[in-house]
Amino acid sequence: MVYKRYALYNLDEEGYLARDLVQTKATAQSTADSGKLQRDRICASKALEKAQFRMARIFLHTSLEIPPVPVTGNRASFDQDYPVRFSDRDLFLATIDFAPILQKGYIALQDTSDGNACTVVFRIQQTDLIDEVESIRLSFDPESYEPGWKRQPSTTDKSDSDSSTLLP
Repeated sequence: MVYKRYALYNLDEEGYLARDLVQTKATAQSTADSGKLQRDRICASKALEKAQFRMARIFLHTSLEIPPVPVTGNRASFDQDYPVRFSDRDLFLATIDFAPILQKGYIALQDTSDGNACTVVFRIQQTDLIDEVESIRLSFDPESYEPGWKRQPSTTDKSDSDSSTLLP
């Protein structure tokens, strides 16, 4: 298996780092006032849930064969690699459909050093990971994606470079 350079030590990038390795990263705000240990536990749980939803987004792109947005520079962002922003409903249902795979994941990093926020890096490493993702049959039709839609720059606000819309 050929890994991206230092893939197992890479805790910054998201997406497929190799054919059998995928990871996401999420941050959550800490709001609990019931002591540091309880606050950290609640915050890490929220961050893990966000990371799993981001993983579901990756899996939906893989399952639906949605291509990334072409990149002119040398690094793509998560939103360029996985351009469709699925609804909360779609992501929730995807976490159910992909649960057998998501349950194989683990926390590669949990950072609670900031008293106001915490970060979790969620990772799944498994032989034939992409094949297993592609073999999952979705139990729903995503409401926020139609095959054949194209990502086009928004014409409403040129100053927001991250702004885009999906058009039929």
